[in-house]
Amino acid sequence: ALMGGAVTGAATRGIAIGNSSSSEANDAFAIGRATQASGANSMALGENALATGISSTSFTNGIASGNFSLAGLFGTASGTNSIALNGSASGAGAVSISGTAAGENSMALMGGAVTGAATRGIAIGNSASSEANDAVAIGQGTQALGTNAIAIGNNITAYSYGETVLGYHQETYIPISTNSNSANDRLFVIGNGDVTLGLPSENNAFTILKNGRTGIMRIPTTNILEVGGQASKNSAGDWVANSDSRLKKNIETFKEQEALNKLLQMRGVTYEWNDKQTGSQRPEGIQYGFIAQEIKEVFPENVELDNLGYYQTAYGTYDAMYVQAIKALNNKLESLEAENETLKNEIQKIYSLLNQGSSNEKEMVTRE
Repeated sequence: ALMGGAVTGAATRGIAIGNSSSSEANDAFAIGRATQASGANSMALGENALATGISSTSFTNGIASGNFSLAGLFGTASGTNSIALNGSASGAGAVSISGTAAGENSMALMGGAVTGAATRGIAIGNSASSEANDAVAIGQGTQALGTNAIAIGNNITAYSYGETVLGYHQETYIPISTNSNSANDRLFVIGNGDVTLGLPSENNAFTILKNGRTGIMRIPTTNILEVGGQASKNSAGDWVANSDSRLKKNIETFKEQEALNKLLQMRGVTYEWNDKQTGSQRPEGIQYGFIAQEIKEVFPENVELDNLGYYQTAYGTYDAMYVQAIKALNNKLESLEAENETLKNEIQKIYSLLNQGSSNEKEMVTRE
């Protein structure tokens, strides 16, 4: 014991150097002002350092209470094998640098927090939070709530199992499960909510569900790809799909007159969207199209309910009907043209007979 230090009777081979330093366990080493090494084989260095755990190490303003822990710079390392610098590490094997790491083998940096339920959780950034096993939250205000979830960005949350969220201010929701796969939970999200950009304060630019459904500027509910708003390509041209006869069966020609009769039952309309139910962003102004309930009366097989209970139909499905209907109209036109030609010929014959009769009368008058 040197320079104001004190070694207690329980501290065989203890060393205390400095004003108010104290060695209180076997082989404990305290150096500096107001340092205390009370754990066996512990070490306290600097000022106001406290090492109480077995083989723990603490330096200036640190508290190392966990066995084999390391603490300093106002850090508290209470978990076995934990490390804390200007933060708290209470989980076994946890690491904290200006954060709070309560989960086993977790890491919290720069204002992040990992809860005790988050084994191997990682939280980096102001108010970042990892709250499930193997969950990763990086960025200000990010949250990873599902097992194996990842949230990277600003004020976003990865809610479900294995979900990855990037960007900022994505749409909130309640997941079906945080610890197992569920088809309708989200798999990958890019958030872009920002009222200054003319968008809702919470918005998803891109969403993929675990069942593979994908939404661009909307949350998909029914179809494999759903787009909120208009879509375009970088050049003119159609979307193509297989139509090879080798890939089809039960091929039958749709009767032309039947196609025309059905199309005549359809009503083209103009309308404006009044959607206050689905949460989808609809285009403004006058639109052109059909009413699904009316189409259902004509082509019931082409109309179905989406997962929200609203009718949907594919306009492109009717292209083949248009072709057959045009053929029916063309047949009528050709028939009328043929009839017209016949009538013209008959009229011409009558006209010829009338001319011939008129000529005969003139000859008779001349003879008289």
